[in-house]
Amino acid sequence: MSPDPRVIQELGKIYKSFLYFILNLCWIEDKQNKCAIRFALWPEQLRVLPRIILAMRLIVLKARQLGLTWMVAAYVLWLA
Repeated sequence: MSPDPRVIQELGKIYKSFLYFILNLCWIEDKQNKCAIRFALWPEQLRVLPRIILAMRLIVLKARQLGLTWMVAAYVLWLA
């Protein structure tokens, strides 16, 4: 039995693009409403995203509540 071509096409999109992966397959916990919500990137996260992908090592001076930890966790999941 051969795999569905749509599944192969979708896996190709996921493999090629971390941004596609995060926008279509990643969900995060909304602590206020106690439910899962889609991971929608903020403009600052979009600015940092290419640096995370291209850097072998990256040091980030960050504050809390910026969403960078979630984004890096999603990146590690995508790499796995």
